[in-house]
Amino acid sequence: MFCSNKGIALLTILTTAKPFVGQIRVSQINALKSWKAISPDVEIILFGDGVGYSQIAQELGLIWIENVETSEQGTPTVNSMFSLARQYGRFPIQMYVNCDIIILDHLPTVLERMPADRFLMIGQRWDLDCEFEIQFEDPRWKQLLEHTVQERATLHPPAGSDYFIYKGDIWKDIPDLIIGRAGYDNQLIYHCRANRIPVIDASQVLRVIHQNHDYGHHPEGLTGVWYGAEAQANRVHIPDAFIFTLVDADWQVTRKGMLKSYARGDWFRYLRATQVLRHKRWDGYLLQGLFRFLNLISRAKSKVMRLILYE
Repeated sequence: MFCSNKGIALLTILTTAKPFVGQIRVSQINALKSWKAISPDVEIILFGDGVGYSQIAQELGLIWIENVETSEQGTPTVNSMFSLARQYGRFPIQMYVNCDIIILDHLPTVLERMPADRFLMIGQRWDLDCEFEIQFEDPRWKQLLEHTVQERATLHPPAGSDYFIYKGDIWKDIPDLIIGRAGYDNQLIYHCRANRIPVIDASQVLRVIHQNHDYGHHPEGLTGVWYGAEAQANRVHIPDAFIFTLVDADWQVTRKGMLKSYARGDWFRYLRATQVLRHKRWDGYLLQGLFRFLNLISRAKSKVMRLILYE
C-alpha cells in the first residue's frame, strides 16, 4: 500500500511551468493548489526558471530547483528533472504532471491499488475552458468543479499523456527528451513496455482536468510545439514502426481492481505493439510475417473492390 496509516499520500510531484503571467498564471495556480489539496504530506518540486517562479514557490511552499538541464531553447529535459527528483524528492512514488492539470479525484485511493515494486501509471484527461480562479477555501470547491466538468468538459482522445506516476528506478538509459514537446510521452511509455515495467491506464478511476489554453508561450505557437526543433529531437528516439500511447498500457485500474489490458480490445493494435516489442525474438519475427501476410490480403481485397466498383 502506498499510503501512510492515516491514508495520506506520500507523494513527490514534479513539474515545470510557463511564465506566471495573464491567464496562464491563473491556470497554473489552480493546478498547483489542487495538488496541494491532495494531502498535507504531498511535496511539489518546481523545475526551471521563469517569471513568477520565485514568488509562487514561496507563496505555495514549493521546492524550487532552478538549475536543471535544458534544451538550446531553454526547455527542461526529462532526464534531468527525473534524476533530480529522485535525488531530492522525499518519497519513492513520484509524479510528473503538466502545470495546467487539475487533479480532481482522490489520488491516494488510486495509489493503494498499485503494484508494490515498480510501475508507470498514465491516463486520459478532460479538457475544460477554465478561465476563473478556483476558490479552494470553499469546502465545496471539488463538488462545484465536478458539476462544471460534467456540463462543459470533453474527454481528450487517448493520444497524449499529461501525467506520469511511477515508482522505482525505472528511467535508466532513457534517451535525451525535452519535456512538453511532441513525442516525449510516447517514448516514456515505449521505454517501460520494452523493459517489462507494468504500464497502467488509470483513466477510469482518476479524473484529471486540462485547462484549455493557447500556445503563445512558444515562439512558433502550436506548430512549434508539435513540429519544431525540440519535437523533432524527441521523435528521433521513437520507433519508426509504431507510436506507443496510453492505449498500449498493459494494465487497467478500474473500480473493481486491476485488469489486464489488450490495447482496450483492439487486438490488431495489441499484436502490432507486441511485434514491435519483441522484434528480436522468434515470436516477434512470426508476428512480423503475420502482419505482412495480412497486409497482402488487405491490398488484394482493395484491388478486388476497386475492380467491382469501376467495372
